[in-house]
Amino acid sequence: MTMNINFNDNIIQPFLTKTTPDLFKLPSDSKVCLVGNSGLMLEKKWGSDIDNYDIVIRFNHAPTDGYQDYVGSKTTLRLVNGHCFGGTTKTERNPTAKSDFLPSLPKQDIICKTWNAEEFMLGVFNNVNKHNLYFINPQFIQEVTKYTPGQEPTAGFVMLMLLLPFFKQVSVYGFTFWEGNYDYHYFEKVPFHANQLGHNFNSEKEVIIQLEKSNQIKIYK
Repeated sequence: MTMNINFNDNIIQPFLTKTTPDLFKLPSDSKVCLVGNSGLMLEKKWGSDIDNYDIVIRFNHAPTDGYQDYVGSKTTLRLVNGHCFGGTTKTERNPTAKSDFLPSLPKQDIICKTWNAEEFMLGVFNNVNKHNLYFINPQFIQEVTKYTPGQEPTAGFVMLMLLLPFFKQVSVYGFTFWEGNYDYHYFEKVPFHANQLGHNFNSEKEVIIQLEKSNQIKIYK
């Protein structure tokens, strides 16, 4: 059966296929966490706490090997951008990105957020027999973009918006909105110009702070 959600007072099918990740079938009081990629993750050893969640969601090229004490080792689902899905990420954007990163991971659910035709084909060919693949409906992205006027929402923000209709509370780790003295990624040094990636961090921050004030999410920092 196709999954629909009420988002912004619109009934939307968030995925392009009738199949959906199994996590959306879990009870609404399941413990859920999003693990961001910020260098903040190296400030505290949250690994064991993260692995105790029922659902652990990671993003793009974020590794666990070598960082288990800080970010944990459990992965329920990974949401990726088109360039990560297709293995075409430019090194000036993510210096340690490898084209075979996703195919080299243990089998897991992967949601692709956006893609162009080349990224889509490469991603499908490289991962279809390796992972469970799901694709976000562009209509859902358009609705989420209403919260980030003029800019593409980040993968973390899209995933958070997708989870909120299903779960009573979501915990987020490593969401720093390019503030403070933290590296953009805990696993690599990203050039400073990478903060000009077309994201509206200030708008996302305002929404996320309001969600915490209304007890819908818990921010760990």
